[in-house]
Amino acid sequence: TFDGEVETKNYDFVLTSVPLNFLDVKMFYRYDKRDNDSDESTGTVYKFFDYKKDAVGADVGVRLPKRFYITGGYKYVNTERREDGETDPERILPYNKDNIYSVDLKWSGLDFMMVRLGYEKLDRNADYRTEETDLQPQKRYAYAAQDADAYTLSVDVFPIEDLSFNVGFTYKDAD
Repeated sequence: TFDGEVETKNYDFVLTSVPLNFLDVKMFYRYDKRDNDSDESTGTVYKFFDYKKDAVGADVGVRLPKRFYITGGYKYVNTERREDGETDPERILPYNKDNIYSVDLKWSGLDFMMVRLGYEKLDRNADYRTEETDLQPQKRYAYAAQDADAYTLSVDVFPIEDLSFNVGFTYKDAD
């Protein structure tokens, strides 16, 4: 028998402002917490894990001539993960501190189409909290320290009211 129980909490706060007719500002904070109190399952390769995540950031958008719109943003994310019941310090998952920078350029020069180019830079720090850094559970891609660049191109087409199509491509290079 298996008794599964996951408790999830999140809070979002967003403040938006249009101080000038060509300038948009958005500041935000998000809190997520996940507690997995499920029964430990035999035969499961990975243990269940809990996490707590705080994210704070801001975006600034500027309307440009010729129906261009540029947005720049910054987001700081602090993530703390824990495998359920783990007490061995060599297996404790690292804390992550992410600095995420982004810029988007949108063009909506046609009434039925919008094109977007985007770039995002991720700078992730991983605090392993132990001297042993070559341990496999801590070096999983999702937890590891990394620098990543992501480039996005997308096209939205809306030929009639209430119908739209989106085609997008993202290339990500992570170190």
